Amino acid sequence: METSTNFNSTDESLLECLSVLSDRQRSRIVVQLTKGEYCSCELVKLLGIRQNTLSHHLKILRDQDIVWSRKRPSDQRWIYYRLNPDKLRLLSGVLSSWAILADASVFPCSFP
Repeated sequence: METSTNFNSTDESLLECLSVLSDRQRSRIVVQLTKGEYCSCELVKLLGIRQNTLSHHLKILRDQDIVWSRKRPSDQRWIYYRLNPDKLRLLSGVLSSWAILADASVFPCSFP
């Protein structure tokens, strides 16, 4: 029995987010940001990575709306980063729904 899965644009966007999060450096950044908001200089020190590497990965995370950034009002040169909890809840919900569907579709294999 062959099945095909068609993804809509929302599904494709979520799959792209999962792909982005599969990168080790980006996962390390996300885990660090679960502890709070940080400026890039703090993240460089905490993660032990170069500034240009961090900037590259933060851009990818921002492009997927996983990470938000804001500039310090008193000094626009300082940028602070934090996680977008709504996006993480959305991703969590999709994964949870897949798990529910997988539980509901348990059936014996029909191969001879």
